[in-house]
Amino acid sequence: MPRLGFGSGGLKGDVGIDAVEYAMKSGYTLVDTAQQYANEEGVAREKIYICTKWQPPPEGSDLRPTPEQVRDEAHRSVLRLDKSGKEYLDMMLIHHPRPDAEGRANFWKGLALAQKEGWVRDIGVSNYFVPIPKASSSSRIDANKDLYDFELDEQDMKDLDGLDQGSAGRVSGIDPDNLPE
Repeated sequence: MPRLGFGSGGLKGDVGIDAVEYAMKSGYTLVDTAQQYANEEGVAREKIYICTKWQPPPEGSDLRPTPEQVRDEAHRSVLRLDKSGKEYLDMMLIHHPRPDAEGRANFWKGLALAQKEGWVRDIGVSNYFVPIPKASSSSRIDANKDLYDFELDEQDMKDLDGLDQGSAGRVSGIDPDNLPE
């Protein structure tokens, strides 16, 4: 997975296309999109790493898609994003940790089916770990490239480790060490 990614949340139409094109020219090689953003179309597939996110049902919904339904909806994203005829994605993530453990297990199993079938290379979870910066202005896109222009010393790492609350700090109730198969 490339180290420098461009987030596209909220970027639609010509603004989104122009921002993605500028980011690619500026050295970004990962584009992060999502079903929820309604901007999966129009991303140039060649020479970039595409990550998109599968959208769980809305908060409070009783819907519990089966793994097969998740896989099928994920495939529709692939068709929207990859017009090259290769029909694959580099990565697909579960966008939100809702609604419950049963739903999350089905979402994971559905993406695992897609991966097993070979049209999604890597799968994972989003809104649990690392954000990918987004912007529409060229100056902000350039500034975001400096995201990694810092170093953490030993004391910084100790301070960060001290923030770990273990299972009490999980906002989703998901144990990343014990995900369903």
